[in-house]
Amino acid sequence: MGFFNRKKDNEKENMDFPTRQEFNSLNRLVNTHQEFLNNIYIFHEFEESSFTVEMRKLSYELMTFFNKVCEKHNLQYWLDYGTLLGAVRHGGFIPWDDDLDVGMLRRDYLKLVDIFQDEIDNNGLVNVDCAFKIDKHDRVSQRWFQFNFRHSNFKGKFIGIDVFPHDFIDRDLEGFEEKFYQARADFFNKRTEGLNIHEAYDFLQNELGLSLDETEFYIPAVEDVRGSMNIYKFSILRTDNLLPLQKLPFGPLELPVPSNWDDYLRHVYGNRYMEIPKKIRDHGRLNRYRKQENIMEMLREANEMFHEANVNFE
Repeated sequence: MGFFNRKKDNEKENMDFPTRQEFNSLNRLVNTHQEFLNNIYIFHEFEESSFTVEMRKLSYELMTFFNKVCEKHNLQYWLDYGTLLGAVRHGGFIPWDDDLDVGMLRRDYLKLVDIFQDEIDNNGLVNVDCAFKIDKHDRVSQRWFQFNFRHSNFKGKFIGIDVFPHDFIDRDLEGFEEKFYQARADFFNKRTEGLNIHEAYDFLQNELGLSLDETEFYIPAVEDVRGSMNIYKFSILRTDNLLPLQKLPFGPLELPVPSNWDDYLRHVYGNRYMEIPKKIRDHGRLNRYRKQENIMEMLREANEMFHEANVNFE
């Protein structure tokens, strides 16, 4: 053990760390780039390329179909994560975003899981599927529910909607976060062992005191992207900041958002969410699309299929 410690110490001694002056200079450069992006994306409007127009049209058709299904079955949902941020900050998509995120309360989420495949089949959609996301790190754990359009000539998801469940809490909040992480690990183990989503939720309900009925507080569910080792921090949120839902423009659509979307976004992205961040996350799909042969033809065909399904939706 001592050998390895000495080795690490020697490695540290040989590393070149920037001086305070160099660090400050680099930080000023990053701040300049951030301010430049803010000036571009917040204070100016740009004409979209024909490629981007078709991409957005397909996304809006996809979202329209999802919205029609939810209205038909009386399911509540709201724009979540980057899609909500895009609606508030840009009036539509974040310019570099390439998918759609929605949040849903567990009581509606469980119904959606049961009925969505039938709606896909009954409305004549092809190359469209719905399934639980498989965690890329272990290729086994089943995460949130996804609605995806795939193309035979394109590897992976072409475009889709991520549906993130949220749970009402019906228990004392003291020590809840620690219990949450333990229950989360057990939940994924049980899903791996073959429990369906309803059975796995029954386990969570008992372990965490969750409720399908409205309570004072709710949480992003264990399948979500918040919490330890995830992208965003764990949060216990007030239900009266979520419900009743209101609507905001998202491109040509008017879609549900949390009643206090400002508080919601601050919990996810911090107080400066209206600024373009120094570090931008994207999925890399937009560049992959552009390199795809016959991409415009593929997009137009998909748009026509979804548009027809939306016009004739029953």
